[in-house]
Amino acid sequence: LIAANGTLAELFRILQYATPSFREAVLGQFDEVTAGKLVNKTIAAGRSIGTLNLAMRELGEADEKLEEDKRLLGRLEQAIGAGRFLRLIEHNGTVFELFMILKHATSSFREALLGQLGDTTIGKLVDKTIAAGRSIGTLDLAMRELGEADEDLLGRLEQAIGAGRFVRLIAANGTVFELFRIL
Repeated sequence: LIAANGTLAELFRILQYATPSFREAVLGQFDEVTAGKLVNKTIAAGRSIGTLNLAMRELGEADEKLEEDKRLLGRLEQAIGAGRFLRLIEHNGTVFELFMILKHATSSFREALLGQLGDTTIGKLVDKTIAAGRSIGTLDLAMRELGEADEDLLGRLEQAIGAGRFVRLIAANGTVFELFRIL
């Protein structure tokens, strides 16, 4: 049903609120082909991915209560794949969604996403964030939380974005206040 009529956002919302046994059953039916279809449909629909990080957070919190081999978030991330997920962020997200998804992803998926993150993708995300007039008022909080989870990863992400792009983003969508908060 999801593969035929839904997007990745619907899958995440269903998994977010489903019982653990139903999550397990759905994920047992989920494969790379289905993941590809859902990512493509989500991109084609122009569907917002602004709440995917919330579903990832919920799944991660639910996973903490399960044995390692029963954890769903990592299995779901692996089925979708870092390349597909990054393509989805590039097409339907901004810098803010990138940070929020990294914040709630498993540590291995954070590494995989960062490994796929290239200069062209970062440039597109910064340009889209500026063009959308997207607020960066809470970007410092996402950076703080990402740094608390993995300081090395935050440093590598900062380097990938680059100081020049950060300044351009702050100048376009922020104020001196956001500059000081990010610093």
